[in-house]
Amino acid sequence: MSVVAQKRQAQFTVQQSVEQCDLASWKATEIQRVFAVKLCYTQQGFSFTAGRRVRIIHQWFHRGERKTITPKIRFMDHPIGLTVLLCDAGYINVQHIHIAVYPFVESEINLLLTHIKTFFGANGYIRLTEALPEICFDIENSQIIWREVKNWLPKINSMQRKFQTLIQK
Repeated sequence: MSVVAQKRQAQFTVQQSVEQCDLASWKATEIQRVFAVKLCYTQQGFSFTAGRRVRIIHQWFHRGERKTITPKIRFMDHPIGLTVLLCDAGYINVQHIHIAVYPFVESEINLLLTHIKTFFGANGYIRLTEALPEICFDIENSQIIWREVKNWLPKINSMQRKFQTLIQK
């Protein structure tokens, strides 16, 4: 492959914890279905290299070696994006949805909050914990989010366990 062709590609790596290796498998299946790429598997994830469309999406949400949130988030207007965010970084605490946002700076977190409010109608707030920042939603706004994502949640054991308190409602 030429140097020019390599510059037009993006490499993605997906890693999950041992407890969520079924999420990595689900993501692999979906990525293969949508992008028709060849995956290189590891024990807890996979990687792939793809061309123009994937490269452009990658550029929207990566700066250097860091994930970022940019105004391009406005193009992610389908509940599956929010669902994957919850699968990756969300957790439930007494029917309140929380999203860990530790790789992001405050301005990026505010872009994400605005996006969630604009597209899904849920109001959240930033809470700075001792360890990491997170976005929090009260019970009412957690229910708004849950109504949007529940039909897109992967039917895998780790996600059924993770969101058990909301699934049972």
